[in-house]
Amino acid sequence: DVQACFSVWHESAFKLDASSIEMTIRFLTVAVFLSARACDAGAWREVAANGSWPQPRFSHAALLLADGRMLVFGGNKYDPANDLYAFDPCSQSWSELKPRGTKPSKREGHSATLLSDGRVLLFGGYNGSFLNDVHELTLNESRGSWRQLSVSGEAPAPRDGH
Repeated sequence: DVQACFSVWHESAFKLDASSIEMTIRFLTVAVFLSARACDAGAWREVAANGSWPQPRFSHAALLLADGRMLVFGGNKYDPANDLYAFDPCSQSWSELKPRGTKPSKREGHSATLLSDGRVLLFGGYNGSFLNDVHELTLNESRGSWRQLSVSGEAPAPRDGH
């Protein structure tokens, strides 16, 4: 299994471990640690990836899925974005995912959290206005699906960078 992955921005590294943590990077220099069970690597290394690369960005949300892929949503690549990419360290390839449903608006500075059942929750961010909406991404289908959640109670104030 993939145990951790991180991205390097100049001389700064932001680590992402098996629990979901938002990362901020400017250039997609991706390194992954693969255990002996996954891809027979067992060491940190920079990977040269194939496929449909996302454009360089910052203030995106990235998390590690249970299947070992790294998921990247949105961020700023000169303007806020709402694209969704997955990186598979075993095949060293990127793919753009296009789930069904209405995807969240373009944003940066949002957070994404992987739930124990495999769903991903996306919260807040900034797209010219601060946001406090909640979206759910379900990936257990072939394409997956987005849906905006209707929440009850008092929502946190709109925010980014959390």
